[in-house]
Amino acid sequence: MNITDKLYTEWAWRTKSGVPDINNSEDKAILDKLIKELVTEEEKTTGKQELIKLIQNTELSDDQIIRIRKGIVNIGYKDDVLGKLANKGFTQDAFRSKGALDGIFQGLAEVDLETLFKYLENPKKLAAPKGNMPELTGLDLETINKIFSIEPGLDSRGSAIGPGEVGLGLLFADIDNRGGGGDLNWGGSNLEVKKTGGRLGQQGGRASSVDLLDYLGNTLLSDEGRSALGDMNNIDNIPHSLKAVYQIAKKENKSDSEIFNAIAKVVDQIYYNKGYTSSYFNSSKDFADLTQAKKNLIKINLHSYMDKNNIGAMLFWSPNSGNYLTFRKDDIDRIVDARAIDTSASAAPKNTSLGYRWNNPYPQLYFI
Repeated sequence: MNITDKLYTEWAWRTKSGVPDINNSEDKAILDKLIKELVTEEEKTTGKQELIKLIQNTELSDDQIIRIRKGIVNIGYKDDVLGKLANKGFTQDAFRSKGALDGIFQGLAEVDLETLFKYLENPKKLAAPKGNMPELTGLDLETINKIFSIEPGLDSRGSAIGPGEVGLGLLFADIDNRGGGGDLNWGGSNLEVKKTGGRLGQQGGRASSVDLLDYLGNTLLSDEGRSALGDMNNIDNIPHSLKAVYQIAKKENKSDSEIFNAIAKVVDQIYYNKGYTSSYFNSSKDFADLTQAKKNLIKINLHSYMDKNNIGAMLFWSPNSGNYLTFRKDDIDRIVDARAIDTSASAAPKNTSLGYRWNNPYPQLYFI
């Protein structure tokens, strides 16, 4: 049967009467559609044949062949990728840029999508409070880091979507994109993601932070007291200077309530005026142990930052190991007291009281 006979047979089969009439508008529409389908299929076949011929006639290394195969396979996954993203709330409406979804796909195309989609058939829930992402997912660290490195730009509200956010939403069954706005939802908590070493505020702090110690001295101390304060060691460090201010002010007969109110006013001003300082610095004992005083500042920093940004949970992760630490807002005091998170990358820093300085009240935080 030649191509004309095949075309006529298919046309006849699709018409109501089985005897197609070119003058019948319905029959003609069926024929036009059929011809278009055949032409499109022919174009596809020709394109595939040309691609196969090109590959066959080109000298390629084994590595190049693997890369070509991977590229072809990954392109075939594009609709599946977009579907998975949409199911997690990562739709076009969630992003400011029209090319955000294409950018995410291009990032995911750098990994083995066959392996990724096999995992996504039965994704894991995020284990708390600690874990290792390669061990939890079965995906290798290189794949995890490539997925976590995807940054699609701004969400629909103009906030930057940082490293790890799309990756977490895609990889874990209990995490998705809250309301399409760019924020992650983890079991009902708004989840923020940071690499270990991230800051809960801008490097250098507020412009007035350096002057706040002067304000504290002027408020509580005499000229002699301020001179004594300036002679103290580590005076640029917040816990050390607060202890010194307290001790000098007490010698100058200032009351505890006067001292604590002034300290709370200054520290709260640094940390978004959320009023947490009085919960952690309200007794002479709070200044006696400088390591604990530093921990109190971490707690104030964490609580205030999470309140300011409406964050219910945080996750710190390491691209070097795939390890992570996650905690909800209610867990802050416990994890800080246990030194699960600190201002030092070392498990045993030389001086555990250092870290928060007046000229940089937002130090890097590391999970240990």
